[in-house]
Amino acid sequence: MGERTRASWRREPVLALAPVAALALVLLAYSMGWAMAGLRNPFSPTGLVPGILYNTGQVLAVAGPVLWAAAAVLLAPTARARLLGLLAGVVLLAPWPLVIGGA
Repeated sequence: MGERTRASWRREPVLALAPVAALALVLLAYSMGWAMAGLRNPFSPTGLVPGILYNTGQVLAVAGPVLWAAAAVLLAPTARARLLGLLAGVVLLAPWPLVIGGA
């Protein structure tokens, strides 16, 4: 029988993981910000299809930052790519209704 090999996990120094963890926490906070913006929004569409589409958009807005962080951490081949992916998420997925004070 063949030998069993261990899964090779990436070993990185703790200092290299600190920015990744901080940016992942920012994206988690963004997810909470999108949830607050969705709950504070007084708009509710009329009709079945617009209501379904609006609620689906709200769910995706809340789940988006968490899914982005998971994809950046799990799919990036290098530490630099992981950090750049998380930075892009911080810039692109900000809860703009809360940032500009619209909600």
